[in-house]
Amino acid sequence: SVPTTSDSAATPNADLSTSGAARIEAGTGIGSVTNRIELAGVTTLAADGGTGAIWLRGTDTGGTLTIGTVNAVNAGSALSGLQTTGGNADITLTTRGSALTVAQDVSTHGNGSIDLRTASAGNIAINGASLSSGGNGTIQLVSGGGLTTDTDSGDVTTDDEIRTTGAVLLDVAGAIGAEGKRIEIADAGTLA
Repeated sequence: SVPTTSDSAATPNADLSTSGAARIEAGTGIGSVTNRIELAGVTTLAADGGTGAIWLRGTDTGGTLTIGTVNAVNAGSALSGLQTTGGNADITLTTRGSALTVAQDVSTHGNGSIDLRTASAGNIAINGASLSSGGNGTIQLVSGGGLTTDTDSGDVTTDDEIRTTGAVLLDVAGAIGAEGKRIEIADAGTLA
């Protein structure tokens, strides 16, 4: 089983190591601000923190970590994206240098915030998914590379990449979106 807290502040060892997918589900949170669950070799990630926050760190310095769909090993249904379902709980996922692809939705309950970060030159790609706060939580994307999407912008569908009535912070070393593939933001109270 995966621990719901970690000693990552004290040791560099990963709490979860695999060369494939990781599905993490807990009723009252995953990790903590000082003890994030460290992931090594994970290619696809899905997590549900229930009524508690999600605190995860990818330790790889290359490759791509994809937020996607992961099937249950035994009985149970597949889990998609990252989510909290109560307690205004936040989601934080950082990488040490790998790129991050959001292929399934990342959503928080109520005023929960979302913080996704890559180090070095790691890009963040939001591909056919959205980041959304259930209320006025802050959505923050920090990338040592660029911020991209594979979704066409300006069409009539509701495919906004970012949704919150709170603040949106985009701190990106490279380009944000591209011609015809803009990062669309809905309802934000503040944009920085």
